[in-house]
Amino acid sequence: MYIKPLFIVVSIVVAIVGCRKQTDIPDSSSDSQNYQFTIMDTVKGEQLLNQCSRSTPENINSIWELDKVHVEILDKNFDKVKEVTSSGCCDSGERITNLDEYVYQLVGVKIGNKSYIYINSFRREYAESLRRDQAKSKDSPVIVCDGGKSFWGILFDIEELKFSMLSINGSA
Repeated sequence: MYIKPLFIVVSIVVAIVGCRKQTDIPDSSSDSQNYQFTIMDTVKGEQLLNQCSRSTPENINSIWELDKVHVEILDKNFDKVKEVTSSGCCDSGERITNLDEYVYQLVGVKIGNKSYIYINSFRREYAESLRRDQAKSKDSPVIVCDGGKSFWGILFDIEELKFSMLSINGSA
């Protein structure tokens, strides 16, 4: 007598859990690459712009905090980074092609009347060592002197969906 009601309850729970898992599966038709982005708050974002051995955007009017919509736009266009050639200090003429090897810290910046996302990038191995270091968290601004292509930054124009100002750290 008790087996039948228990079977019905278990069946309903399994059906509900099964449906929930289906909604968690990413849409395969999406252009999203699911890169590892961390949104920085405005205080940490300002710190992030003080890099040691590479140039960062100048003439910034204000810093603003991004939301999920901005990150989704960035994510859908992120492969365009591979088309940009670095300029300025220090590895001029280089390209970044292996985007999956990096993690990214993001901050919104306003230059003139335009809104941009500044992206601070560093290799996953460095992110792993940060996690082991209890004094730092993943949302601590990563500022490293030297390191070459292991550390770089780039600017994304939200309106034009274009990247510019790829700057790679110097090498020691």
